Amino acid sequence: MAQATLFTNKQMIGLGVAAVVVGGLAIWQIKKGAQAAAQITEEVITEDLNPVSDQNLAYRGVNGVGAALTGDNEFTLGRWLYEITH
Repeated sequence: MAQATLFTNKQMIGLGVAAVVVGGLAIWQIKKGAQAAAQITEEVITEDLNPVSDQNLAYRGVNGVGAALTGDNEFTLGRWLYEITH
């Protein structure tokens, strides 16, 4: 008695090719995502957390709060301290 097969040989080849293509695309996307994450991490470390940068989070945060409180969009803490001491 012959046993029935679920897929023909052509269908199995098609499924194999599809699996390889989908797997390749998944690996490509994972690699692309990892590269983007590495770039974002580097930017955060070099800009946002650099203590001597005038673009770090603390500098921007303090100046943003000062600008909101004073209404001066050009507010900087350094200039404000200079102005009150001179």
